[in-house]
Order: sequence, then C-alpha cells, then structure tokens
Amino acid sequence: MIINTAIQNGKLVILWSWHQDPQDWRSPAASQISKHIIKGVQLGNIILLHDWNGSEFSQTSQTVEALESILIHLKNNGYTCVTVSEMLYRSIKIIPSLFDPIYQ
Repeated sequence: MIINTAIQNGKLVILWSWHQDPQDWRSPAASQISKHIIKGVQLGNIILLHDWNGSEFSQTSQTVEALESILIHLKNNGYTCVTVSEMLYRSIKIIPSLFDPIYQ
C-alpha cells in the first residue's frame, strides 16, 4: 500500500535486493555474511548491510569485517560499486533531481 501511494504520487520507489539480505543485524560471522553476498551477487543488486553490532560502535562489527572480502570479490569479478543514482542513470538514463528524497 505504501509503495502504491508513492507511485501514485510520482515518487520513484527503490528497494534493495531481498535475496541478498545476509541478516547481518543478527550478528552472524563475517565469513557467513561474505559467503551469502558473494553467492547471490548479480548485476544491479542493491545490497543493504548494517554496521552496528549492538555495542555502541566500540568494536568493529562483523559486517565491516566482511566488507573487505566482499569488495575484493566484486572487483575481481568485474563489478563496480556505485550510488543508486548512478545505477539508475546507467540503466535507464534517469537523472534524479537534487530535490528527490534520495539526496536527503
């Protein structure tokens, strides 16, 4: 219902890639997060990760630890990390307005 309302009001709805949710907010091991992301990666994925580990940021989270191997794998396999705005422009030549909520 929220998505339909947004579309009816001319808003661009962007969702992350559900199959790529490593549930890192449950504090799995860094290796488990990496394996999940690497196994399912596809061109155009929007991967949502959480870097808070419940300790007021006093320790490095397992998600931050997992990023090194994820980013190395992506780079070695020809992927490029870009902003959502850049991905939209590259895929459908949409240039979001600076007043769009994605910039706020």
